[in-house]
Amino acid sequence: MKRPKVGILLATKEGGKYVAHLQTRGTYDYRKGAPQTWPGINQVTVEGKKHNKEHKEEEDLHALRRELHEELGNISGEFVLRLLIDGGINKHSILLKEKYITIFVLVVPSDFFKNFGIRPENITGGFRRVTRDDMTRLVIAQPEWRDSVHPHNLNTIVVMPHVKKALQIFYKRFRSRPWRGK
Repeated sequence: MKRPKVGILLATKEGGKYVAHLQTRGTYDYRKGAPQTWPGINQVTVEGKKHNKEHKEEEDLHALRRELHEELGNISGEFVLRLLIDGGINKHSILLKEKYITIFVLVVPSDFFKNFGIRPENITGGFRRVTRDDMTRLVIAQPEWRDSVHPHNLNTIVVMPHVKKALQIFYKRFRSRPWRGK
């Protein structure tokens, strides 16, 4: 049985336009001490599988807090979670909810990603900006790319189907929405 996942797509507003920020998976998982699956594939900013506790599924926000802390660090992770909760969890903060995945969305201050150092993409991954114009460059990951770096080029952005769907919903929803923030 597939384990449920939870994630969040963080976005900024730059030059009057929304920009989604994806996370590029690295080639090595230091926590597991093993090669990363789906190396080079782009996922939503923070994404991970829920843990089972006594055979019950975790609540989405509990799982999201754990993933935020793991992937962004304790301070930045808690900052994002507080912004999300303070804004109110509602139909506008949930970008995609399907049987096995819930993806939240949050627009963060434009300087948020300046707090993260550049990580060598071939080792630990990094963040990738995706604008509305970049949507034509999305390529769906193929099953044979699971265990090896896909030989894509700089003109493509390789994603899983749920990430493409989340980006499509994001750019449709945020096309005409008034901007509130920095």
